[in-house]
Amino acid sequence: MKKLKFLDAEGMGKKVIDGDHSLNGFFGIGLSSKYYSQENLTLYAKWASQHFNSFLFVIADDPKGYNIMGFEGLSENKALEEARKKGDEKFEIVSKIAEKFPHKIEVKRWNEITNNAEYNRILKQLIIDYDGIPILKEHIDNCLWANIEPKLIDLERDVKHKEFEKRFRVLVNYTIEEIALIVYLGEYHVYPIKLGHKGERVYDNVVDRIYSKHYNKIHQKILPIGQRGNIYLQAE
Repeated sequence: MKKLKFLDAEGMGKKVIDGDHSLNGFFGIGLSSKYYSQENLTLYAKWASQHFNSFLFVIADDPKGYNIMGFEGLSENKALEEARKKGDEKFEIVSKIAEKFPHKIEVKRWNEITNNAEYNRILKQLIIDYDGIPILKEHIDNCLWANIEPKLIDLERDVKHKEFEKRFRVLVNYTIEEIALIVYLGEYHVYPIKLGHKGERVYDNVVDRIYSKHYNKIHQKILPIGQRGNIYLQAE
C-alpha cells in the first residue's frame, strides 16, 4: 500500500508541519502524468484534510491546451476543447475524492479561478516581463526543460529549428500561467501554502524569487502581499 513520504517544507509550510492547522493550502493537478492517480490524490486529500483549515485541488485543464498545441500542432480552439474534455474526466475523479472530506476539500477547474481581472493582471505582467527580463526568461525556460526534457528533445528532432522555437514559446505559456496562478492564490494569504511533489520545486523556486524581489521589475507590478510556503510530499 502506498503512503506519503514527507520530503521538505519551506517558508510558511514549516508552520503547518509544526502544527499550525489554521492555514489554507492547494494542490495543482496535471492531466498527463500518471502520478496524479486516484490512489495518490486520495493520499494527498487525506493528509491535507488533517493539516489545513481549507484545501483546494486545482484541475490544470486549460493550460494543458498549450501542451496539445505545442506537441500535436492543433489549433488553439481545438486544443482547448481537447484539454477540457480531459479535465472533465479528472474533475469527476477528484470530486469523488473530495466528497470523502466534506467542508475541508474543494475542487475547481482552472477557469473557475482564473476568469477574473486580478489573475489576468498578474498573468499579463508575467508575459511582459518574460520577454523583458532575461534572467526570468532563463528561469522559466529552465522549468520547462527540467520537467519535460525528453519530449522537448523529440520535438526538436522532429521539426525545423524555427518551428521548434515557435512551439517552445507556446509550451512556455503553461509554465507562465502556472506561476501566475500560484502568485494569485497566495495573495492576501487566501491559499499561501502550495502542496506538491518533488518534481514541482523548479516552479516554486521561481515564485519564491518573485516574493523575495529577485526580479525587480516584476515586483514593481505584481508584488504579492504577505508570505507563502511549500510542502513537498511524495507518494511511494
